[in-house]
Amino acid sequence: MEEERITGNTQWDGLGRPAIFYAMISIWCGIFLSVVDGNICNVALPVIARELGVSGA
Repeated sequence: MEEERITGNTQWDGLGRPAIFYAMISIWCGIFLSVVDGNICNVALPVIARELGVSGA
């Protein structure tokens, strides 16, 4: 009796290989840019507050 080997769902109609990689790269770039943007804002806020004469409390 021969075992049936499952290699994947060939009827799946989702994204193909290249499109999946491009989607993953886009998501990772978005996450990276949001983290960098948050860090830039956190570094700049004390300088902006000092220039505007606003106290930290």
